[in-house]
This record gives sequence, structure tokens and C-alpha cells, in this order.
Amino acid sequence: MTAPTPNADLAYKVLDHIDAHPESWDQKRWWCGTSGCYAGWTVELSGERIDEGNQVRVGPDEFDVVHVGERAAQLLGFDGEAHLNGIAWEALGRPDDDEDAEAFGACNTREDLGRIVEAVFGPRPAPADEGVPVSELPEYNPADERPDAAS
Repeated sequence: MTAPTPNADLAYKVLDHIDAHPESWDQKRWWCGTSGCYAGWTVELSGERIDEGNQVRVGPDEFDVVHVGERAAQLLGFDGEAHLNGIAWEALGRPDDDEDAEAFGACNTREDLGRIVEAVFGPRPAPADEGVPVSELPEYNPADERPDAAS
């Protein structure tokens, strides 16, 4: 069995959504149809849907469901919520029962979520099509574009 691969792109996509739509973020509520916590938005932005019981269907059978926190952790590349919390606690240097360092903790502020995401996933990945940063481009010299007078 191979180890899961953390999904930093999704982790930062959720933070970006929370920043762009703060009125739809409620860290104390998994999901209510129009607003939710970090875990709820992780599931919704992945294209999956959360039912009224905070369950996500993961298979064809009506009993193939997992809790939104478990599914969000899986979508982020972890074995489950406990695995993600363990990684978060370790990355933040916290004891393994620190509720304030739980990835989906109800008391997390936006700043807490940012610290947890950066600690667990590393710095924000650069967009694939970003190209070379302007600071690394060679200095423009118009003389470089003139045809050589000697030719």
C-alpha cells in the first residue's frame, strides 16, 4: 500500500475560497447547504456533496458513506481525520491531544487554518502556468533587438 499524497492545491484552494467568500465560512458548522467549515468546503470544492447528516457518499450503496471530516481528510491526501490531526500536531509541535491544533477544529480562526495548512502542506504551490517570475527575467536592453550593423 502506498502512502497518500498530500493535496496542497486543494488545501490552498479552500483557504482562497474562505478568503473570497468569508460570509460562507462557519468553522463551527460542518455544512448547512450554503456555508460550512474548512472540512465542508474541502468536500464541496472537490465536487462531492454532503447530506443533511454531514455524510458523504463514497460508493453506490446507501451505506457507503463517511463523515464529512473523514472525507475531507481523505481528499486532502490523508488516511482520515485522525491521521491529518496527527500530522498537524507534529508539524505545529503540539501535544497529540491539543484540540486547538485539530485541522478541522471549531475554534480555529482563519489565521489558525493558514498556519495549519502551511505547517502540514508546506508553502503555497506556484501555479503550473506561472512561468518565470519577473524578478528573474534578464534586464531588457533595446540594443539587443537591433540588427548587427556589421552584417
